[in-house]
Amino acid sequence: MFVDRRDELAMLQHILTRQRGGELFLLYGRRRVGKTALLRHWAEHSGLPWTYWMAQKEPAELQRRRLAAAIRGRPPSATGPATASWSDLWDDVAALIRDDRRILVLDEIPWAVEADPAMLSALQYAWDVHFQHSRLILVLCGSHIRTMETILSQQAPLFGRLTAQHHLQPLPFGALRAFFPTWSPEAQVAAYAIVGGVPQYLSWFNPALSLSENIRQEILAPVSVALSEVELLLADEVRDIRTYLTVLNAIGEGAHALKDIVAATFTPATTLTKYLSVLQELRLVERRVPATVPPALQHRSKQGRYHLTDPFHRFYFRFLRPNAAE
Repeated sequence: MFVDRRDELAMLQHILTRQRGGELFLLYGRRRVGKTALLRHWAEHSGLPWTYWMAQKEPAELQRRRLAAAIRGRPPSATGPATASWSDLWDDVAALIRDDRRILVLDEIPWAVEADPAMLSALQYAWDVHFQHSRLILVLCGSHIRTMETILSQQAPLFGRLTAQHHLQPLPFGALRAFFPTWSPEAQVAAYAIVGGVPQYLSWFNPALSLSENIRQEILAPVSVALSEVELLLADEVRDIRTYLTVLNAIGEGAHALKDIVAATFTPATTLTKYLSVLQELRLVERRVPATVPPALQHRSKQGRYHLTDPFHRFYFRFLRPNAAE
């Protein structure tokens, strides 16, 4: 079920109708927020030929083979033609699409970059030589927040070449009416407090059941994916999962000041600040400073307090994780 995203679809439609050369659009955001669903919905209703390709955790040679097959509308084959490099593949793509107006969506770009860091440099060259003067609408998409924001840095190969970018946020509260039309406003508020506006989390709930029944059957059940969601998300972003979980758990249980988190995690303050910095970069934790502290002093203020940003993470560390053994 595709819900809301009117503003985002209007933005994409504007990109679609701009009368100029190629478009290079970057869409990024946290996992489960609906990036792929949004792009596929838009492409399907665009009226243009389109290709969707998702990078997988595999060698770059296999990634290129799958993309080459997708561009040609063929299923990937282990015996299909292989290209020696990303530069060769982009040359083939340019020759294939010529001056056609079409959409090419490259999803999970961080996995392609991880397999071959030269991928972005090759794409930069292809954009400069081929695509920026074509009619191609090229969309880059990914979930690794730090990696995707690295693409925007001045040192990145694609710096200054993007024609549009957007950080996709969770759905607003008003979207819950489409998910749970028969629920009372109180139940909708409670659901939003538990899982927020993340479409994947909202899909856990069965609208035919009450909220309390959904919590028992869809969240508390031993086979529930909700119980492992936080660890799965962390595993995709960091290596030392145990320490990060310990820090998140301390904040979730009420330790917000740095000294309180140090005491709860038995982690030296100098080490802890590094973990907190990464969690802030991942948008999992935010540091709040009283409004009375001047902006120039907020970074060094000892009045800063750390809080979990995601509603489901707050619910998980407050209610689920402490009672996991019961």
